[in-house]
Amino acid sequence: MAVSITLTYDIVGEVVLSDLKEHLKMARESLDDYHNRVSWLHRDDVEHQSLLIHHLKYVIEYYGGEPDE
Repeated sequence: MAVSITLTYDIVGEVVLSDLKEHLKMARESLDDYHNRVSWLHRDDVEHQSLLIHHLKYVIEYYGGEPDE
């Protein structure tokens, strides 16, 4: 039995935006834990997470979201 779902561009955009915000939240939490000495990150991981946060903010704004929600 085949099931088909049709999604509008608006719905897909909201799903993408929600996922991007969740990734931003996780990256921020990871860096916060590192800075508060709750967890350890390799120096390369700290740089990666910092760049990821910067770029996710840009993409979230592109999709019409607020990165600091």
